[in-house]
Amino acid sequence: MEKARSPQFEKLINPLSPNIFWADIFEKKDCFFESETVKLDFDLVKFENLLWAFEEVLDKKVQLNHQGNNIELHRKTEGKDWFSTCLDKYHEGATIIFNGIDEIDTDTARYARAIDKVFNGKTTVNAFLTPPGSHGFLPHFDTHDVFILQTDGEKHWELFQKEIELPIDRQMYLIDQEKLGEKQTSCHLTKNNVLYIPRGKVHSAFTTDTYSLHLTIGVRPPLAADYYKSLLEVATENNADFRRSVQYSEGTFAAAQRKRLLKNIADIEKEAATSELIQNKMDIKFVSGIKPLPGFHLKGIHEANQIVPETRVEKAVESFALSEDGDRINLYYPGAGLAGGENIQPGYFSLPAAAKQAMDFILQNEKHFTPNDLPAIYPEETRLAIIKRLVVEGFLKIY
Repeated sequence: MEKARSPQFEKLINPLSPNIFWADIFEKKDCFFESETVKLDFDLVKFENLLWAFEEVLDKKVQLNHQGNNIELHRKTEGKDWFSTCLDKYHEGATIIFNGIDEIDTDTARYARAIDKVFNGKTTVNAFLTPPGSHGFLPHFDTHDVFILQTDGEKHWELFQKEIELPIDRQMYLIDQEKLGEKQTSCHLTKNNVLYIPRGKVHSAFTTDTYSLHLTIGVRPPLAADYYKSLLEVATENNADFRRSVQYSEGTFAAAQRKRLLKNIADIEKEAATSELIQNKMDIKFVSGIKPLPGFHLKGIHEANQIVPETRVEKAVESFALSEDGDRINLYYPGAGLAGGENIQPGYFSLPAAAKQAMDFILQNEKHFTPNDLPAIYPEETRLAIIKRLVVEGFLKIY
């Protein structure tokens, strides 16, 4: 599957080309990008405004760390609200970690959704604010790849050996600080600098003379294991042998049944349509878990009926999946499911298979277009009906 293109991602790794990043850097080694082409406005003032505006969810979104120790955040500690407590602890040297910025800030959410489609997996964005002369965490590793985007202030980073090769979540553990080993490299991040750290790579960071505000952009692409999980789902849906109960022989999985299942799954994987079916399953799981972006849904409801053949529209989502089911085609995407009717699942709707050429045109189009631009095999009334429905459903928006 070819990697999707994204201007936001290409600026993030500038001056490196995407081809070099995938071939030489991704999952292999850390990389420092000194480029200042990233345009994501997230400074100290914006960070504080979000802390204040989302006071009621700070106990779920925010954590405080100082010199490697977590500080419990209790409601109205010493008679103060969470916002004031965060400011107090920061003044005392604590790092404020604001998790899930992409779920509450629309600019960051749009940026994250653009990165989503490159990795074909969910992107999360957390903000870290550290006062001068401090650090929040001891050396550690993450179980997902991260891009550190410095948005304000400065921070110094040190990188050590890989603790474990490409760990998954349940392989996380605390590092024995006495067996840390020599640092392998270090770098100093200033505004708009970027540091890529692959999962499993031990790292630490600290400030000196000034504060630091950075965004940790975490990416979770599908793993090889996810492919085989989906393959097993396909096998289970299409072969009754996988739906039978386990047969035991002397307390272990019976060899005959095990041998038969392994042969069946190998045969299924060889079928030409299986790979596409598996990828489709993975894509649907991915897009179904993304929160839709705001800013056009309500407008689309009110303006859809005003659409004429010359009205310009464009895709409102970055990621989507299309499947065919007999005489229907089904579209999955991060949507609000506003049209109602027979569809009760947000981000999903179904059209007759006859609409496939129109949908292919829409899905492949990266620029704005009009109902008139849809394939001429459809009468004008049909083209308008398709576009209006996609606008109401939140897949398209008026340009």
